[in-house]
Amino acid sequence: MEKLSDLISRFVQGHESVGSPSVVQQALTRELVLNKYKENEGLENSVKLLKEETTQYILKLFEQLPERFISYLSCQPWYLFYVLHSLELIGAPQVNLKFVYDRLKECKLESGGFGGGLLQEAHLGCTFAAVCCVLTVGSYYPDALQLIETRQLVKFINRCRNNDGSYRISPKHENDLRAIYCAIAIMRLTNCFDDKLFQGTSDYIVNCQNYDGGFGAFPGAESHAGYTYCAFASLVLLNEENRIDRHRLLNWVVHRQMTFEGGFTGRCNKLVDSCYSFWCGSLIPIIQAGFDLFLDSTPHRILNREANQYYLLLCAQTLTGGFTDRPPHLPDAYHTCYALSSLSLSQHSFIADHDSHDPVGDCNNYLEKVHPIYNISQAAYDFALKKFYNNDPYD
Repeated sequence: MEKLSDLISRFVQGHESVGSPSVVQQALTRELVLNKYKENEGLENSVKLLKEETTQYILKLFEQLPERFISYLSCQPWYLFYVLHSLELIGAPQVNLKFVYDRLKECKLESGGFGGGLLQEAHLGCTFAAVCCVLTVGSYYPDALQLIETRQLVKFINRCRNNDGSYRISPKHENDLRAIYCAIAIMRLTNCFDDKLFQGTSDYIVNCQNYDGGFGAFPGAESHAGYTYCAFASLVLLNEENRIDRHRLLNWVVHRQMTFEGGFTGRCNKLVDSCYSFWCGSLIPIIQAGFDLFLDSTPHRILNREANQYYLLLCAQTLTGGFTDRPPHLPDAYHTCYALSSLSLSQHSFIADHDSHDPVGDCNNYLEKVHPIYNISQAAYDFALKKFYNNDPYD
């Protein structure tokens, strides 16, 4: 079991007096993390996930959108998902689901897709978020299923397709790996997958892998954890994951975990950020699931789960509830959602993943299990299988 003393021993004093603003920021972050770890050294068994405080923080976000979060009004399905998913992982009672249904209904367009809000253009990102919301609340509020019309979804997704197999986030806007992932995930979850719509897609994704093993948003772009997640998850859903260099991919992903902080970065030479604990941390069990032969010859653990949990619980978690990217920033819905998902992944085992998964700290830190490919709860995924795969597609 990793101890805080192990992380503290890896701290190396930087040279912040002769650096750029980003170097100074890095030094400040590391000092704050060091102080957090020293304060809790020897108290590892008392490290606590503040479930009640985080629940109240999330409910407050839902009831009254703070002014500094006004930008979320252009992506309301995502905001609703952050709230619903976070509450489900904690095991807290859900919010007013009739309100959620009405808000999602406002975001739905005749095209079958969902926009960011009333009268906004439909795009794949918000459509995927809306589908995840429906699956999350479907067992509690069955009327929500009426929002998913698979025939219309297929038509909308087809309009976002490019001739080379890549996808635009909406019919008139930019294309990148996020759009591909959202299109595939939507169709897999709702059992309306059509091979014809993804001819050439895996070729496009393969061309996005860089020499370092990571993936950029499009061919030639810098490797980034979010796009790397979208790339590999898409290939798995297409059953084409063997086409890329998984050794280099795994090497790139494991090097995103910081030796001292324990959390992850999204790119080389960037600061630690709690959301990348999910974007990178979730990739490892996905890669492991089909990579046993390589892992059997690996003498060390691929992911330091304890260090990741220490960073999230002691550094990214705030005393008033919710999670931030890194100290001393304020919490927000996005980082709260993905930090909780990463904590869940660190607590549960998956196929071909033989590490110990006891949560660090308090015995009440357990969270509901997350599906690493879709970032919805296992219960929501099981609901999708029940409702969409026990019936004929397009019903």
